[in-house]
Amino acid sequence: MRLYIFLVFLIIFRLSSKAQSISNAVKIIDSLVYFNQFDEVEKKIDILSKRLNRQIPYNKRIELQLLYYKAHINAVRLKNNTALEIAVNIIKQSREYKLPEWEFKAHLLAAGLYEQSSELLKTCKENLDQAYQIYKFNKLDHLYSIYCVRMSSYYRFTGKKDSAIFYASQGSKYAKKYDNNREKRDANLLLGILYRNTDLEKSIHFSSLAAKNFLHHKDKSGAAHQYLNISFNTFEARQFDKSVLYADSAYLLIKTLTDTNTLLRYFNIKQILFQATKQFDSAYHYLNEYHKIYISNQKNLEQIDIRKLSIKYENEKKDGLIKSKNQQFNFIVGLLGFVALATVALIRKNHKIKTQNIIINKQLNELHESLEVKKVLLSELQHRVKNNLQNIISILEIQKESIDFNNVDELIRANQNRINSMVLLQQKLDISQNIDLIKLKEDIDHFRLKDYVHELVILVRDSYLYINKNITLDIDCKIEELSIQKAQPLGMIIVELVSNSIKHAFKDQKSGTIRIIIQRNLNDTANEMHYTDNGIGFDPNTSSKKKGLGLEIIYGLTDQLNGKMSIDHLHQKGFGITISF
Repeated sequence: MRLYIFLVFLIIFRLSSKAQSISNAVKIIDSLVYFNQFDEVEKKIDILSKRLNRQIPYNKRIELQLLYYKAHINAVRLKNNTALEIAVNIIKQSREYKLPEWEFKAHLLAAGLYEQSSELLKTCKENLDQAYQIYKFNKLDHLYSIYCVRMSSYYRFTGKKDSAIFYASQGSKYAKKYDNNREKRDANLLLGILYRNTDLEKSIHFSSLAAKNFLHHKDKSGAAHQYLNISFNTFEARQFDKSVLYADSAYLLIKTLTDTNTLLRYFNIKQILFQATKQFDSAYHYLNEYHKIYISNQKNLEQIDIRKLSIKYENEKKDGLIKSKNQQFNFIVGLLGFVALATVALIRKNHKIKTQNIIINKQLNELHESLEVKKVLLSELQHRVKNNLQNIISILEIQKESIDFNNVDELIRANQNRINSMVLLQQKLDISQNIDLIKLKEDIDHFRLKDYVHELVILVRDSYLYINKNITLDIDCKIEELSIQKAQPLGMIIVELVSNSIKHAFKDQKSGTIRIIIQRNLNDTANEMHYTDNGIGFDPNTSSKKKGLGLEIIYGLTDQLNGKMSIDHLHQKGFGITISF
């Protein structure tokens, strides 16, 4: 009796040990699947399948689990037909042996495969509905996150964004509750994509979580792609600092990989980032790096094609040695055909690379040319801003010693008119319209004087509308073009003269006329500006304001023109001045 009990105990112990050993093996396989070590997974599945075949009683649940892993691996490797066949087989066996959990998972796996074709979306939805019925009937709450992720993906493909966000959120909630790491990652991945165009901060948040999930998954390439997605999205939102930060985070992962496609994407994003922020040297560097990797990839593809053709050739050659002499003739013909195809393939590849090289070189040249133009523009702008600021400083220094201005508003208005003359000059010059002249190293300082004088005088007159005088402007500019070095002091002289006339010349008159004539003098040796008004007149030799700020500025500006000034105060009424330069 004791011996019988001992034997029963021994048999139970052996069976329990075997069951525990198989359970541990399944856990190891599941871990390897999670970390994408598929080659090792396939080896262990084969070993475990052989052990299951020898086991009594036979464990159908574990067999279906191993089949599910095989289907998953084929799906990842894009062998969709093979994966679908295995999924259908799992569904049939699950129904036969009443294992709803694996029938549920197989339907969702099939739905994911059907989802990739727009023509099969109806079949995809049918599988999703069947999975939902199994979930409800069998209360598979711990697997509900898988269903939610698949539903979110389905609604994303069908354009129903709100439903996609809802199911992704539900998937994330249930995945956290039951600690389903795969679904945590997939839900975050979907939410990062779905919020991309509506809520950038949420998109960044979920994409960052997905990146962490990938890193936990030991999938550095997947994490790098998430950081590059964030970098591109923040670039489109003009958040360049964030974009650079996430791109560099991606690079820390990429540099430990041999994934050149991800590296190409990184170089492309860095190139457009630096170009957008006008850092053209850096943009040129990353475009050049992109070009190097691209060419290297093309060469590798060529070598792979040649290697495949060579292997095929060697195999055909071995087969030909075994076959009869009659078959050798066919082999030679086939070989020549393969060589011809290889030659055509190489020619097409070379042509493609040459075309791409031409495009990239053109882009590099355009980028370099654009950089040179921007440097010239920046130098020109800095020079002109410096000159304008120096003029303003000089005026303010003179003004500091002046006793003419007791009214702060008048002081501000006068300075506004002086500065506006400089602004109007820059607008008329419009450097950005002279890009072609810059490229040719030509002078860009000449512009139309007539338009500038007309607009400047009207600008000054309109600034004194509160005086309520009817001021007529008579302007005759016979000089077509003038350099900015001469136009700027001339414009400021006109501002001072027109301002003084409007403020002082027509005190006892309801109307008045200001006349400006700009022309070459009779001897054609210099330019002249004649300025007159029909106001009360002004004689600097007798006036108490002969040392006023306006006249002092005019003297200084005339010196800048290397000119001479004469004041006509002999008229019975009015004021006149002639400036030769």
